[in-house]
Amino acid sequence: LLWDGNDTFTASDISIVPPVTQGVLQAEDDGTTYKMNITDFTSGTEYTVTVSDPEESTTLGVTDNAGNTGPVADVEYTFTYDNTIPGLTIDNVTGLSGTVIEDNDFYRGNDGVAEDVSIKFVWDESTDFNDSDITIDPASITFDLADSTGNNDGTYNHVITINAATLVEGLITITVPEDEVIDIAGNKGPAPDEVSFSFTYDITPPSPSEISAIATPTKVDYPEIVVRAGEAISSGENKTRVQAFLREGPELLDPIYISEGINPPSPDHTLFIHGSNDNTLFIGTFDDFTPLSDGSIREGKIYDNLVLKFLDEAGNSSLLENPSITPFRIDRQPPNPDGHGQEFDGIVYGFDTHYNSSNNLYYWNEDNTDINITVENLPIAGYDISMLGGEIRIMAKVGVNGTYVNLGRPQDLPLDNFPETLTFPVEADEPSFVGFEELDDDMEGSKVFIAAVIKDNAGNENIPGEWKRDSVIVDELDPLTGTLSDLETDVPLNAENSIVAEGYWNIDTYLLTASIGDLSDKDVNIEHGTVQLRGNVNSEGWELLGSAIDITSDNESNFSIAIQDSGVNGPDDTRGIEELTGDWSTMDGENVSIGARITDAAGNYIDWISTTTLQIDGITANDRPEITSATATNNDGWWSPTSPGLPIYIQIGTAEQITVDVTEGIPFITLKTGLVSDGIATYDVDNSSGSIMTFVYTPSINQTTLDNVDYRLEFKEDDNQDTIIHLNGGLIYEASGNFLRPADNSENPELIAFDETKILIIDGVAPEDLSEQQVTSTAKGGTALVRPPPAPKIHWGDGLDIYWNSTHTQLSLDVPLLTDNSLSYDVDNRGSIQLRMKAIFF
Repeated sequence: LLWDGNDTFTASDISIVPPVTQGVLQAEDDGTTYKMNITDFTSGTEYTVTVSDPEESTTLGVTDNAGNTGPVADVEYTFTYDNTIPGLTIDNVTGLSGTVIEDNDFYRGNDGVAEDVSIKFVWDESTDFNDSDITIDPASITFDLADSTGNNDGTYNHVITINAATLVEGLITITVPEDEVIDIAGNKGPAPDEVSFSFTYDITPPSPSEISAIATPTKVDYPEIVVRAGEAISSGENKTRVQAFLREGPELLDPIYISEGINPPSPDHTLFIHGSNDNTLFIGTFDDFTPLSDGSIREGKIYDNLVLKFLDEAGNSSLLENPSITPFRIDRQPPNPDGHGQEFDGIVYGFDTHYNSSNNLYYWNEDNTDINITVENLPIAGYDISMLGGEIRIMAKVGVNGTYVNLGRPQDLPLDNFPETLTFPVEADEPSFVGFEELDDDMEGSKVFIAAVIKDNAGNENIPGEWKRDSVIVDELDPLTGTLSDLETDVPLNAENSIVAEGYWNIDTYLLTASIGDLSDKDVNIEHGTVQLRGNVNSEGWELLGSAIDITSDNESNFSIAIQDSGVNGPDDTRGIEELTGDWSTMDGENVSIGARITDAAGNYIDWISTTTLQIDGITANDRPEITSATATNNDGWWSPTSPGLPIYIQIGTAEQITVDVTEGIPFITLKTGLVSDGIATYDVDNSSGSIMTFVYTPSINQTTLDNVDYRLEFKEDDNQDTIIHLNGGLIYEASGNFLRPADNSENPELIAFDETKILIIDGVAPEDLSEQQVTSTAKGGTALVRPPPAPKIHWGDGLDIYWNSTHTQLSLDVPLLTDNSLSYDVDNRGSIQLRMKAIFF
């Protein structure tokens, strides 16, 4: 307070409205100035300080030293107390189209088109607010600030307009910094913690892409697709939404469900995903997350209508669909390589192990170290296209109750069509896979079932062996050992050179039958096995003989097998017995060992050997035994039907032991004994042995050899000029069964001439009739004559009288003889005349 001189001014002279706390009134050094501290103001209140005009009868007013009072009128001072920081709010942010933008919200312009944005700043009092007090980040954004307008409530509006052309996508922040604006009282505002408004400007829709397509074909219930939203602004976790649809028409989208997880699924029509990273989605249908249908058809159902809709936080959206989404096929139908219920017969299996054509079974035997499994008759590609590019493998199980496991290596199926044949090589032991002999620890006697499994591109597999399979029987044991019980040869009917002889292969032998015996207990798989003979001639080595003969239930208990001499033309270059060596003609006298290869149904075999051998005796007819000698045991000389020492024993000798079979007839030799009758020398069993055949001959009356050369007894030639032994139904053969060598033009054995040192003269012819000759009789000692018998008699007999008297002492007959060598051959061989008489009683 300022006064102009000495006074009586005191605090009581001052009034303040509204009341405040007044301090002590103090005069300054000059005496004209007073100061009072007043406190307890209320901000925003108008205060009036009054020094009143003195009134009579009051103590108001001030008296100076002269006694004057004042002031002459009330002196007032009015002020407003304001110590409040100016307050600022951002009341309204809108796009030109009227879109309200909330703080920290997303703004996508006018449906994705840039537009001006207005921001209204509201101050609660008048300030010096201007455009320099506003900061916008990014700084490149420009704006205009309109003049402020007052409101009835004492507030002031300040509106800025952001130029659409300068808007930058991303976070936009409008800030009025702290203490940047001053009100009339000089208070600075806004208060600490600046006033700001932020929004994210985003008018660009997501740019989605398919990172990993749904596998096609696929069998899964919920196909998996990996996508990326391609969002630059809404790029964080759970910043972008995705929805799934199936497009059923140009404008028709049928919503389906998707899930980010599958174990368990959390399906929904809308999922929040990462805006910029890869996102894995599982596709289903409806609110119960039903699996997508495969159409219940063999090749599955193609889905080329999947639509994914991506929405960012600003509401921008874009679609991802075919062709940006790769079409896929749902296929849950397993392949049907067995052809069950279909138009083709199904696959056919083949194995390169031992195949038994008798029972149509395959075997794994002791020789097998691997197996090639062939698969044929695969379905054509059009039958189930999902199998193309799939995989096929072989599975096997041991026994009906076994479990199928993978066998060997799988193979990829071509992408275009199936080959006619696929081959799967499987070793007994596979280093990286299951080998055949690794299917079980002990497989002997087991049946291994083999089936193909096809896995299509969707991962569907058929059940192995459900409808069609094949099998291999495991048998690695050889049949038990044994020996041939009997060898029996045979010759053709009416053979010319030989008969059957045990232990020999002779000239006419063409067939060998080996008795094997009972095979039923030699192997569990002996039935449907085979027996094949083997031969070894002259120890040149064993060769297979002929063809193998099947072992059946009918013959296994008493088995025998036959092999011919040649022309067998069996499999595997097998041959007949006479083809065992390169030159059979040189094998005479050699031995043939006979064996049998006993092979079971599985192909395992053991070689049996006969305990006996066959001796080769004779190759051609020229090898038949020959007669080497012809003689007689009787002494040389003359022999008649009445000669003592008869019969004559003619001995025919050979170089080999000879057997004569007289069952059907007794052989004989025809002798040249004159014109009346031939001499017959008949085989004598009792006096024959070894290499000597004895024929007995007893000369008959009128048989003679006197017409023969040197009068000798000779063999008579037949009509073919051959001297032979007449077999007469009998048989003459050596021990090996070969007959005696025949004459050139006969089937009968050819004789050789008697030994030239043997002279047997046969004379069965009586001397000539002497009745026609003059016989002169002379009686000595008397005169009576002896009367000769009447012609043509040559002997005296009954009815013929001869007179002999007492004077006779000798009767002499003088008989003239005709030429007859038998009567006097030489001095040592003479005939005799014997007088014969008889007494006749009168």
